[in-house]
Amino acid sequence: MSESPVRSGPPALAVESHALRGRVDSFVVLGLRCLRRLSYVLLWIGLSIALLLGMQAVDVADTLNSPAKVLAAIRTPLGGAAIAVALRVLAIGLAFILAIPSAFRSFRGYRPATRFRTDWYDIWYLTRAYVSLRWTTRIRNLAVEQTGRLGQVIELLTTILLPLNVVCFSFFVLVLIGIF
Repeated sequence: MSESPVRSGPPALAVESHALRGRVDSFVVLGLRCLRRLSYVLLWIGLSIALLLGMQAVDVADTLNSPAKVLAAIRTPLGGAAIAVALRVLAIGLAFILAIPSAFRSFRGYRPATRFRTDWYDIWYLTRAYVSLRWTTRIRNLAVEQTGRLGQVIELLTTILLPLNVVCFSFFVLVLIGIF
């Protein structure tokens, strides 16, 4: 009699089985989460540097209020903050694009709409739902499980970025109020 392997946690739901499409996709989910966390650290460091170099808070807000200005700000003291904003937008965009196949796969199984326009709305809503689902702890744990040791390393780096984010934000606030 052979024993089945023991899995930790509850069994995967049907929707969770559509959320990840294999080992490579699991690495992507973990990498995008790490990139999102890194973008915050870079943002606080970049804003702190800009303020320490003499920029005013009003100038900072005006410099980063459009995509063209963000790209132009890369060569200024706000370079770190501009790169952080660009990384954040890139991570969100990639997360959305990579959730589309899961939405289509789910949509094929459940097709309630009768009009073309309604079908595309349904796919849009499903894609947004899969983006949110792919950021959950359960999916992240499944991704770490599927990626093994390297996934654990990526998750450790992501975990380290959280307290680093708090430290960088605290430093930014101290610079903003003029302590440094």
